[in-house]
Amino acid sequence: VWHAKVFQEVFGSGNSVLTQIPPRTLMFLLFFHGVLLAMTAIFKQYSYQWNIWDVGIHSNILFNISRGEFYSSYYQAHNWGDHFTPSMSFISLLYWLYPSTHWMTLSKVLAFIISPLLIWKICDNIFVEKKQVYYVGLTLSLFWLFFYAPIVNSSYFAFHPSSLAAPAIFYSFLCLQKKEWWKMVIIFIFLIGLKEHVASVLIGFGLYMILNTHQKKSGVILVILGISAIVVIMWVIMPYYRNYAPAWTTGNIENISLFKDVMGKLIYLGKLLIPFAFLPLIYWKYGIIAGPAIGVNLLATGKNLYSTSFHYDDLTAPLLFIS
Repeated sequence: VWHAKVFQEVFGSGNSVLTQIPPRTLMFLLFFHGVLLAMTAIFKQYSYQWNIWDVGIHSNILFNISRGEFYSSYYQAHNWGDHFTPSMSFISLLYWLYPSTHWMTLSKVLAFIISPLLIWKICDNIFVEKKQVYYVGLTLSLFWLFFYAPIVNSSYFAFHPSSLAAPAIFYSFLCLQKKEWWKMVIIFIFLIGLKEHVASVLIGFGLYMILNTHQKKSGVILVILGISAIVVIMWVIMPYYRNYAPAWTTGNIENISLFKDVMGKLIYLGKLLIPFAFLPLIYWKYGIIAGPAIGVNLLATGKNLYSTSFHYDDLTAPLLFIS
C-alpha cells in the first residue's frame, strides 16, 4: 500500500505523459539512440579522438584470429599474454568477412543498447504491477543511457573486451531469477573469457546467492570458482603465454595496493554510490553483488581504474543497477 501511494504521488494517477508513450515508440527511440552512438564512435575514430592504442591492439588481434592465429603483432606474442580475451573472438568472424574496426564499435554499441531491455525484463520479474514495471524500468533505462556517468563515459570510450559484459551480466541475473542454472553457467564461462578480472562477477553472484537465496551451496561454489579463475588466469595462464616474462600491462604485484591514494578511492566510491543514494551500501546484502568488481578497481594503483572516466566500470555499473 505504501509503495502504491508513493508511485501515485510521484507519477500521478495514470494521466502522466509517460504512460502515453507506447512500447514501439520507446523501442524506436532506443534504436535511434544506438544509431547516433554508432555514428558518433565512427566519427570520433576518423577525427582521431578515440584511444587509438586500444583500438589498434584489439583490432589487430581480431584480424589475426580471423586468419587463424591468436597473436598480437604489437607485443609479438600470443595475445592471451596481455589480456585473457578468448570470448571476444567471435567478432573475428566479422573480420573474416571484411576487416574493419567498425565491427568492434557496433558490437560495443549493441551491448550498451541491449542492456536497458534486460533491465526492463528484470523489473518485470520483480514487480507485480505493470505500472511499477513501466516507471522503474523506464527510469533505470534513462539512467543507464544518459545520466549514470560511469557507464555513460564507458560507452564513449574506445572498444575494450569488457564493454561486452553488461548484457551478459544482466542476463545472468535473469537466469538466477528463473533458476536456469545451465544457461547461467554458459554465460559465466563467456564472461570469464572477456578479461582476466571478470571472474569477480562470479564472486559477486556467489555472495549474493549466499546472503539472499536458498542456493547457498551453489553460491559458495561460485565464490571458489571465481577466485580460482582469477588466480589461475593471471598467475598461470597469462604468464605461460608470455613465456613468463614480466607483465606488459597487468598482473604485477607492485601494481596492487588498497591503501594507496585512499582519498581518491573514497571519491571514486562516492561517484559510484551517490547517484544511487547509497542504497547498495545501506542494503548491503543486495549491494554485495557489486562488491568484488568494485574491489578489483580499488586494489589498483593506476588512477584511471578508479576514475569513472574510462572503461573500467563496465562490470561495476551493471552490477550496481542489479543491486
